[in-house]
Amino acid sequence: MTDGKTIRPDNAFEAECRAFFDESFEAYFGNKSYPGVPAGQILTDVAGKVVSSDYAPQECALANILNLGLTAAGVNPTRASTLAAILNLSEIPLAVLAGGSGGFGPGKAYASNAVHTVVVTAATVDTPADANGLYNGCAAPVNCGVVISDWVPIG
Repeated sequence: MTDGKTIRPDNAFEAECRAFFDESFEAYFGNKSYPGVPAGQILTDVAGKVVSSDYAPQECALANILNLGLTAAGVNPTRASTLAAILNLSEIPLAVLAGGSGGFGPGKAYASNAVHTVVVTAATVDTPADANGLYNGCAAPVNCGVVISDWVPIG
C-alpha cells in the first residue's frame, strides 16, 4: 500500500503473513513477494525489474480469524460455537485493513474499525519507476489505490 510517495512497510502481522507466503511460494515465483503485484502474477517493468505476486493479506487475516475462533470454540466446535467465538474476538490483527487491527462485537459482524480514502491510479509495465521506486504512485506497475487520508473510525 502506498501514499503515492512511499511504500508503507509491513506491520508485524503483515510481515509474518509475508514471510509465510515467501517461504511457501518463493521457489514457484522465483523471488520473494512484492507489494501490490496481483495474485499469481510475475511482472517485468520497463526497466527490466521483475516483481512477483504479493502475499494475500485478506486471506491471511481471515485464516487467523478462523484459527482464533476455532481455538476459542473449544473441544468439538460446531458452526454455532465457532461463530459465537469469532464474534467475541474484540481485538485481532488485520493485514492492510483498519490501521492494522480490528474486532467484532454484539451486532458487529465485520472486523474493520476504521476506513481510509483511496484514489485509483493507473500504471502499467510501461510506466517507469520514479526515484522512490513507485509507478505513478503505485507500489507495482499495475493500477492501484493510493491512500489519501488517515484511518477514520467506523461508527
